[in-house]
Amino acid sequence: MIPELARRHLCALLLLAFGFVPSGASAAPEVADVIRICEAALAGDYNDEQAAACDWFVRPCGACGVEAPPLWCIPHDVSRRAVAEYVVTGLATLAPEAPTSLADAVDALLGQRYPCQEKLLNPAAVGGKK
Repeated sequence: MIPELARRHLCALLLLAFGFVPSGASAAPEVADVIRICEAALAGDYNDEQAAACDWFVRPCGACGVEAPPLWCIPHDVSRRAVAEYVVTGLATLAPEAPTSLADAVDALLGQRYPCQEKLLNPAAVGGKK
């Protein structure tokens, strides 16, 4: 298993390797690219570099602000694989002309599946603060 800090650094390197280098301020990976990477990771044991790259998009960090309440809270007993499977399935149902961004779509999917309760199950699982 890859330690979390190493996983984050590896994610950044993999994103560059997979060609996710922004050419402009608004450049972002396409939904189809994220689905492709995640499906490859899900085809294996979901514990490799592709899984780390998938996690980067389908399990965004909660370090997006400290004042706003979180948009979603993943319980500590939900596996990374389960989250990826759910988000990839949801992304695959988006219409190609959908006006929503990848990040907004992921936030919406996670918020629907893992809404925050008044008492959080695991503070480390809080994410999507904006």
